[in-house]
Amino acid sequence: MTSSTLVETVNINLEDFSEAFLTCSTCLYQYDQEERKAKLLPCSHSVCLFCLEQLLQVQQNANAPSSCLRCPMCREVCALPSGGVVALPAAFMINQLLDVMTKQRKDVVPHCAMHPCDNMLYCESCDLVFCQQCQETSSNKKCSQHTVIPLAIALKRMSEIMLYRTKSRLKALEQAQTAINEEIRLLDTNADTIVDQINSAFQAISHIIETRRRELLESVRVRRDDKRKVLRDQMESLSDEMKKLDKELESGSLDVRELGRRIREWESNGASRMDIEPRENAFLRLNTNDSQLTQEVQRCVGAFGALTASSTFPGASTIDQTESATTHTETLLKVTTCDVNGKLRNTGGDPISACIEGDGCENYNCSVKDNDDGTYDVIFRIRDPGEYRVNVKIFGRPVKNSPFLVTVESHHSPRWQLAVELRQPTRVCLQGPHIFYVLDTGNNRIRIVKDNGDVINDIFSPCLEGGSAVGMAMIDAEHLAVLNWKTKSVSRIRTKGIVSEKMTFAEFQEPIDLAVDRRGRLLIADADKVFVFDATFRYLFSFAAKQQQITCVNVGLNDDIMVGTKHGLQLFDGAGRFLREIPVNLEEKRSMMVTSCAVCPSTARIISGVVDPKTNRAQLAVSQYKGQFVFHIDSFGSRLRRPCGLSVAGGDRVGQCFVVDHACHTVRIEEGEARTDPVVGSDLSDLARKKMRLDSNDDFMTDYAQQAKRLGELLTRVLSIEKAEFSGANVNNLKSCIDELVKQGTQLSKSGVHDLFLTACTSFEQIASTADQPSEGPSIGAVLYIPKLDTVEQSPEGQAFSYVLGIYNRIQRELKSEFTLENEYSFCEILLQHLYSVTGMLLAGELAPKLSGRVARLAFCKRMYLALMPEVFLQTFVEHLCLKASSKFVQIFDLILTQQKDSLVGQSVVHQHDNIVDLPYKLIIALLKLRVKTGQDSAGKDVFIRPFADLIANREDFVPECLGDLPGREIQRTSFLGPFFDFSLPCDEGSLRTSENFFGVEERPRESELRGFYLPYQNRINAFRTHLLEISKALLGNVSSRSRTLDFFAAIIKHNAKRAQMRADFSKLASHGFIFNILCILYDMSFPIDYKKVNPSYPLSKGARVDISEQTRFQMDLNDAREYADQLYPPSAESPPENFSTECFFLTMQCENIGMNGAINRLKGLKQHIGTLRDRLENLEEELRRMPESPMADFSKQQLKKEIEHIKKNKTRIVRGIMCFEALIQDEAYLTKALDFSSKQLSLLINGINGDFTVNGILPPTCPPLFAAYPEFYLDNLLDLFSYCLQKTPMILSMQVNFPVQLLIFLCSQTFVRNPFLSAKVVEVVALVARMPLLWNPLINHPVALRLLLPSLVKFYAFVEERTDFYEKFSIRYHIQTIFKILWDNIIYQATLIDLAKECSDDFIRFINMIINDATFHLDESLAGLKKIHDIEGIMNKREEWASMNQEEQQGKMEALDEAKRMVRNWLYYANYTLDLLGYLTAGAAEPFLKPILGERLATMLDHNISQLCGKKCSELKVRDAEQRFNWKPKELATQVVIIYLNLSGEEFAEYIAKDERTYKPQLMTEIIQRMLHSRVVSDTHRELFTGLMQQAEQIYKNRQSEEEELDDAPDEFLDPLMNTLMRDPVKTPSGMVFDRVVITRHLLTSKTNPFTREALDDKELQSDDELRERINQWIREKLTAKGKK
Repeated sequence: MTSSTLVETVNINLEDFSEAFLTCSTCLYQYDQEERKAKLLPCSHSVCLFCLEQLLQVQQNANAPSSCLRCPMCREVCALPSGGVVALPAAFMINQLLDVMTKQRKDVVPHCAMHPCDNMLYCESCDLVFCQQCQETSSNKKCSQHTVIPLAIALKRMSEIMLYRTKSRLKALEQAQTAINEEIRLLDTNADTIVDQINSAFQAISHIIETRRRELLESVRVRRDDKRKVLRDQMESLSDEMKKLDKELESGSLDVRELGRRIREWESNGASRMDIEPRENAFLRLNTNDSQLTQEVQRCVGAFGALTASSTFPGASTIDQTESATTHTETLLKVTTCDVNGKLRNTGGDPISACIEGDGCENYNCSVKDNDDGTYDVIFRIRDPGEYRVNVKIFGRPVKNSPFLVTVESHHSPRWQLAVELRQPTRVCLQGPHIFYVLDTGNNRIRIVKDNGDVINDIFSPCLEGGSAVGMAMIDAEHLAVLNWKTKSVSRIRTKGIVSEKMTFAEFQEPIDLAVDRRGRLLIADADKVFVFDATFRYLFSFAAKQQQITCVNVGLNDDIMVGTKHGLQLFDGAGRFLREIPVNLEEKRSMMVTSCAVCPSTARIISGVVDPKTNRAQLAVSQYKGQFVFHIDSFGSRLRRPCGLSVAGGDRVGQCFVVDHACHTVRIEEGEARTDPVVGSDLSDLARKKMRLDSNDDFMTDYAQQAKRLGELLTRVLSIEKAEFSGANVNNLKSCIDELVKQGTQLSKSGVHDLFLTACTSFEQIASTADQPSEGPSIGAVLYIPKLDTVEQSPEGQAFSYVLGIYNRIQRELKSEFTLENEYSFCEILLQHLYSVTGMLLAGELAPKLSGRVARLAFCKRMYLALMPEVFLQTFVEHLCLKASSKFVQIFDLILTQQKDSLVGQSVVHQHDNIVDLPYKLIIALLKLRVKTGQDSAGKDVFIRPFADLIANREDFVPECLGDLPGREIQRTSFLGPFFDFSLPCDEGSLRTSENFFGVEERPRESELRGFYLPYQNRINAFRTHLLEISKALLGNVSSRSRTLDFFAAIIKHNAKRAQMRADFSKLASHGFIFNILCILYDMSFPIDYKKVNPSYPLSKGARVDISEQTRFQMDLNDAREYADQLYPPSAESPPENFSTECFFLTMQCENIGMNGAINRLKGLKQHIGTLRDRLENLEEELRRMPESPMADFSKQQLKKEIEHIKKNKTRIVRGIMCFEALIQDEAYLTKALDFSSKQLSLLINGINGDFTVNGILPPTCPPLFAAYPEFYLDNLLDLFSYCLQKTPMILSMQVNFPVQLLIFLCSQTFVRNPFLSAKVVEVVALVARMPLLWNPLINHPVALRLLLPSLVKFYAFVEERTDFYEKFSIRYHIQTIFKILWDNIIYQATLIDLAKECSDDFIRFINMIINDATFHLDESLAGLKKIHDIEGIMNKREEWASMNQEEQQGKMEALDEAKRMVRNWLYYANYTLDLLGYLTAGAAEPFLKPILGERLATMLDHNISQLCGKKCSELKVRDAEQRFNWKPKELATQVVIIYLNLSGEEFAEYIAKDERTYKPQLMTEIIQRMLHSRVVSDTHRELFTGLMQQAEQIYKNRQSEEEELDDAPDEFLDPLMNTLMRDPVKTPSGMVFDRVVITRHLLTSKTNPFTREALDDKELQSDDELRERINQWIREKLTAKGKK
């Protein structure tokens, strides 16, 4: 018999495997080694031999060739070998699998060797397989007692089990895969966050370095200017002296003697050298210590930032419990981390979290301590016994044995017990956390012991002898106090045992304990009293415990006195006044004898050694300082017998208690709670301690008369009658009032106190103001236009307000005093309420006419300005008004707010008084920060309001109604926040005169110097913008004022909407500085907004705060836009409220439209005006020079000089105004904010088309409706900003590398933007980007750009022809040419452009045609303008001829000259760029230029211009200073033209040249070549090649001449109606007109219209006129045949 295990029988599923791999797919029979052998076809499919023979037989029956066979699986025709299908190769792999499976089956199918036909059985217990007949054998008898089942059932059962386990494993693997994916996502997120942190940190470092660089540059400029001023002053002095001497020499009246005397004086006093030698030197040196600085920077940067990673594997990390867990004490669990291989880690830093699960565990917190060695301590405290589960996670994943079960017991055992010989120890005191002193009374010594049990020293002293020392306390580090009950003495001994002082007291009966407080006072506990002595042993006072015998004494918090008695623990204050009972047991009525006590300062817990008199059982009691019992420490493992001395440790042993057990002769450490429990509260607060007294049963003073007297004394101290500036009569009056109040007893009249306060406050008189020393600058009052501010302290109102604050401070001192009683404390609270009431009356003006409310409010503001207002007073005063006198709060502070607004009206940056001007800002910010608690909500959370935010927002002038004709200017002047936002540089029409006070230059400095001029003003303005941001955040952060604040911003934008107009009248609108400040704040508020969370359709909603109803849209007209908005937001439905992010985002976009855009337009206007003034100035000076020297002309000269001087002054004023504008706009802080917001705005617009465009480059077939409904300025503003930054501050864009790629979508979707000028701006920005490799390289290397950039530019070049103004298109195309020129240098784009050219598509042909058109126009205009300048200046140089003209003729000539000068430079500039473009296009891709449609036009253009440049009349193009004035370089221009000729050189282009009937003549070209040779216009190589081309053209020209003479008399129907030339390929238009194909196609490249009817016409509509063409050809053949016969 053969046995096998079940594991060997189920290794593989044979049926599934055979069906999948070993079965013929045609007949579905299994392969074998006989008739169904597996054969391999050439197509790689396997088919059995039987099926192949059957298929071949069917094929032969159909008379098909037998040399091939079609595969039954893939239907591919396969060639058969000569031997037929049998000769096909065997499927080797299948045969091998068959062999393997044959062997495997022998192992898989178990059978009995002796009885093969029997059914197999399986024993579950023995895991054996056998047959039924073998069951009785000796080896299997034991299986008869086991569970034996048929093998088939066992196989099925095990298969099901294995299937279940496999599925479970699969599920676990899927979960693991999900977890890994989540970990990868978190890893990426963390990495991105760290990258952002790194970028932010290094940006901050860069900012610091840049700031320092600017400071150094500024210091260089200042120092240079100072030195230069000294030298220039000296230079002027020398010049004056030289002029004086020259004048004397010229006058001839030179007094030699006088001159000699002066020279001797100069030489004698050294003045000669001082005058001649420079008074200042050119020495400037930068002390940088470069090497040390570099090393230090490298060291700091190298040490900055360390990336922490972790190899911790939570699944291998474990939790261990190091000690038992008990209630109310710290429990510590140790977490040991390992890596994935199980190796212990030795570093920390992992993000580990822990929490507790169990009944009532929601009140328990876990803390985790990193030990920095790969282990972590999980620390928690449980108040209730039971079982708790501690969940520990690392990286958010549980550790191996988490949750960890912790059993918390209610019994406590000592942490440590001193293993030192002691006998009857009585007291212990600590010196630091690790050394303690034990009073070993039985051995007459004091032992000094370390906390590890090592004895440091023993102290012996006479005062310790006799075994009667019962008290010991530390006085300081060198002295101890010891109490001896037998001698009734207290001794001060040194730590070496020497008695330095000894004292006895006659009243001592049986002193039993001793303590020393923080003031050095000694507390001696006797049987029934506690005696208090000072540090010199002088008796102070004594007090008795309340009807109980005293057992111990110790010092509490704040030098309170804890007294233990036989029945409990009592607490007294430092003066011996009873405070409260401290319970030491849960059962309040059950008394416990307190044998010792101590307090833990860090937790405010009292630990007492108590003994139950009934059971004589000792334990420790833990109580809260304010009087609640917490728990008992029973020392279950080693019970206490008589705990007679306690001391609580600090430092790293905080909360541990050292206990002396007198009966057990030992010292042990008990855990008394290491950290503050959440229920402790603020027990350590003096104020809280005094509040506790209100609830105590104080019977210290029962004499009501005495109490009333004390209250009167308190009132006198608070009012400070003797020290205040009162007259004698007023002092007596106040004293009599206080006496009257005292007579009323302890219940002092509230009205009497209130009247007393009023009397005191109104008893001040005006103080004569003393003459102050003159200050360096103006006073606060002078700057803020409130002169009274400077003397308000001397006014009665100022004195009264100062007196009020003094009263407040004195009340606070009384409240904090240790000796203030409870009734006095209550009285102080009442006084505060009266004080707030009187202060309110004072500020509200209710004490008039004695005290003016306005002046009192000025005193309040002055205190706020100078930061002399106590914050707590302000907070509590405002709370009092808000909760008890809200109308008075509004009355007072509304007027104070108005004062701040009025003081800022008219403030200007021109005055250097920023430290004063910002005072109202700071006052408003301080008030806005105040919060007032009004109650609690339903969830029990405190509810707060910001009263000043509501007060400001609810003012009528916060969003005033503008009724005048100048709403923009009106809201700036009349709104509350208007003056706050108005502080800026003067940039408006009316402010140009003010701008004269800035910068001190007549001409705009160089670009490198501008930053030094602008930076100081920018820093000043940004400081005020910081204040504005704080104000705005406070108003917007308060829910109840947010809506009104958004209304304010919306109103500003609405009333200044006309600022966005091209020719806005800024005198009627808010100032540029005001709008820029508003815009900056909106940028700041939008900074944290995620554009993805913004509702993109918000501007179309009915309740939107932004109005775009009249704005031009991208695609829709206004009616379509309104209809679309109605679809999104039906008029009948109410628009849902929007979130703050959406409203703020779109308000910022709207404000951007009236801010930056209007300022840039105004700046352009000023610069154009400057240009006009310069031209006018130049003409006037030229006219002045040309005026003849005659008496008749003197008057005219004087008039001209006056006009020139006036223009110069005006120009200087405008230059400084421009600099003010630039300082405002070119502020890096502002531009950084603007660019950050613009990036989000651009992303929002792109999302409106296709948010993934930069990834997939896909454009929707039609413009999405939402984008089509957006106003154009959403994109226009962005482009203006990018364009300005690229031109003025390009480096600030270095962080905005994405925007050029994003702009691709607008280049590629020209049909989505209806306005061609907007698309042109996109092109302009891209052209500017091309100058910055940092931005350009990512753009041109982007896959979408590689695919779409060039085709889009080609289309747009032609697109602007029809959509723009004639002259505007040249500026647009110039930018496209710039891009083409740069792209041509890129190999990839060059190849792409060549491929486009070779395709000769309609778009590209049209593109080339436009280039030729532009080149023709530019060259014609340039050369015509040069001729005009040549002619007019020639006349002007002929003075007689010029003088013979009347003034009107001269004026006309001058205007024509100015116009020509202005235009020539531009046209030449465009011409050079266009010819460059033609040059490299003809060099790289000549195919389009050689087509008849373009070749003839190009040849004509080149012929005409080369004749102009090198022909007979080229001398007419000569002008004075041509290159300097107009960049006119005729040789270079001629070379460009010749190069284009040569790029296309060949017979084909030579034929086009010969066809030029307008210019080309062989003789002309010969003359041009001769002039090239004579004047060296072009190089010899170019000239020779050009000569060869012209020779080819001449030969073709001569051949054509003879032919054209014969065809001159062509019938009119054979002539093209446009060019009047013989048609070669006539085509017919839909209207029936016939044109030559070349002529009409060339026309359609420029205009898609019929040249005669102007009807729309496309080249696809042209139809060949075959009949006419045949007639023309027949006529030509006949004419040429007739010529041949002749």
